[in-house]
Amino acid sequence: MRKSSTSTEAAQSESRYTRRGVLKASLVLGVAGTGAAAQRGSAASTSDVEAHRLAATQHWRTQAFDSSYTNPVVVALPVSTSGYQPATSRVQEVDGRSFEYRVQEWNYLDGPHVEEVVGSLVVEAGTSAVEGLQLESGTVKATTGWTGVSFDEAFDKQPVVLTQPQSTDGWQAVVSRNRSISKRRFATRLQEEEANDNWHHDETVGYVAVEPGTGSLGGAPFEAGREASVGHEWQTLEFDESYDNPVFVADVETFNGNNPCSLRYRNLTRTSVEVRVEEERSADDEQWHKPETVGYVVVEGDDIETFYGEGRYGADGFGA
Repeated sequence: MRKSSTSTEAAQSESRYTRRGVLKASLVLGVAGTGAAAQRGSAASTSDVEAHRLAATQHWRTQAFDSSYTNPVVVALPVSTSGYQPATSRVQEVDGRSFEYRVQEWNYLDGPHVEEVVGSLVVEAGTSAVEGLQLESGTVKATTGWTGVSFDEAFDKQPVVLTQPQSTDGWQAVVSRNRSISKRRFATRLQEEEANDNWHHDETVGYVAVEPGTGSLGGAPFEAGREASVGHEWQTLEFDESYDNPVFVADVETFNGNNPCSLRYRNLTRTSVEVRVEEERSADDEQWHKPETVGYVVVEGDDIETFYGEGRYGADGFGA
């Protein structure tokens, strides 16, 4: 089982499609490009689900899917910690072939941000199973008020729920916050920075709900789980499995603290990762936050070209 420990401590468009090679009939592995030359990132996929590790800045980049989709849902978060400024990730232009993504700092900041690493999941909307683990994904129109979402089929166990806006109808930085997750439903809402007026244009929010447990995705190790009591200090999540090249996707599942925040991660290794809840500081400088429950998914990826010397990857690290 997992263990935890606490330690102290106006975007421009930039589209890039990358191609991946097939490792197995149902497992596609490859890379997301970045920089002057295409760098390798990692991905794992079946016909209904795929996972990628993406290099992201404040500029929009385009990620092509390994498979074609009818109604894909994309969750691409959290953001690593190469840059110290509070930030979140945004997704837009999701269609059957690709999506666009970027890092977005909160509006009180200047906007430019160093390159970060973001894990992502792409899931065909509807209900399915991944190696026996129940999975459901879809979209909902969300506002700054709470919107209830009922699952098409009740889960046997309380599912891990990941959400993210799929649109940028409002230009302000925004996150989706979640609460009241049960076997049958959950609630979600939009949240801007604290100094704003608490109003945001309606956005399409995508969600992925998966039964907690371990299995495989196209033959690659896969797990979904949650960790309670993750606050503003770094906390270590230990995985149930060991991964050569993990793709890590996670979200805050509770609303114990009402200050706007996002999840950040660092020191992603084969067996663990450090995470913390990061408040933005538009209204005040303090970043203390009540402990929240974090839900996460880890998927095995393929070998990647590492980014030595830039604080992102190393011999045993796969993110800042």
